[in-house]
Amino acid sequence: MENGGIALEGVRVVCDAMLGTLARWLRVLGVDASYSRAEDEHLLARARLEGRVLITADVALAERATRKGVQAVLVAPERLEAQLRTILVELRPRLDPFTRCLRCNVGLVQASREEVVDKVPPRVLRWAGRFARCPSCGKIFWPGTHVDGMRARLVRILREASSDPGGEPGEGVGEVSGDPSRGDSGWSGGKGP
Repeated sequence: MENGGIALEGVRVVCDAMLGTLARWLRVLGVDASYSRAEDEHLLARARLEGRVLITADVALAERATRKGVQAVLVAPERLEAQLRTILVELRPRLDPFTRCLRCNVGLVQASREEVVDKVPPRVLRWAGRFARCPSCGKIFWPGTHVDGMRARLVRILREASSDPGGEPGEGVGEVSGDPSRGDSGWSGGKGP
């Protein structure tokens, strides 16, 4: 699929059964990325009904989607980094890192310390400055130490995607910023209710 490098603000995707890890990392980037293990025809119907771009590593499924008028992006089946670069280059989605639940894809809402006091470990309550909660599954998120590693990996992927010869450097490809120690962005996940 080609879009001329134009950022698609409200891009929504559905990843097929082979791409659960990719769906999760797209959620880390703030992309509305659903995941389905449904049979191909149900997956195509869902993509059409919900206005989602189908992400697949299955050549036959991508071709069938195109024939049925469903936008599809074919990704390589192996490396996550290559898959993410393909999505970033092909769709150029608006990125809003660490704002979606990694479990259920719903946008996170801020949560007060009082709301999470019984839901996070006491040590986290002492040092974390900010919390968010998934309104669907109740999972609690906070800026965590592993976020730096995630951020470094994402920065590398974004840098490589922004220098892709198919588009202008940096055009439509977001950045991962913020300081998790200040609670600017980046979340660890805790237990839900």
